[in-house]
Amino acid sequence: MRSFLIILSILAVGGTAFLGCQNPFAPKLGETGGSQVPDASTIGGMLELFKYAYNTKDSLNYSQVLDSSFVFEYYDNVNDRYDQWYRTTDLHATAGLFQNYEVVNLNWYNLPAEDWNFETEDSLKQILVNFNLTLDNTVIYGFARLDCYKKPGSKFKIVAWKDDF
Repeated sequence: MRSFLIILSILAVGGTAFLGCQNPFAPKLGETGGSQVPDASTIGGMLELFKYAYNTKDSLNYSQVLDSSFVFEYYDNVNDRYDQWYRTTDLHATAGLFQNYEVVNLNWYNLPAEDWNFETEDSLKQILVNFNLTLDNTVIYGFARLDCYKKPGSKFKIVAWKDDF
């Protein structure tokens, strides 16, 4: 009888410890979280995912917007020439931006509806979109010339970005 009570006590303590390890804030199986990550099945959706990643400082979602062959082209004022960097450098630079600024807020403007709703697979689409990017108390206005591509059965990704300030 004594060994039965010991085993019962161990099971009761173990069961309580097991139940105590559940995260009360985690959604139940089959439930979705509170925020909705934008779907990049259209160019507009891809831009919304880009904006979501910036505004939430989410480098994982940001990396999903850039194609593996991504290139960023910008004008180097110091050397008076165009220069470029590739996906890996862009991801490192963006991670640094997310870490070094408390406020990161991106907005897109003036993209025609036919570009925003574009969803054709297996075609390269170049768009020109205005943006403003707030970094703490500094607001940057610019134009992005984006080459976007959607592989069959996939989502849109940015293949190239030419920064047109």
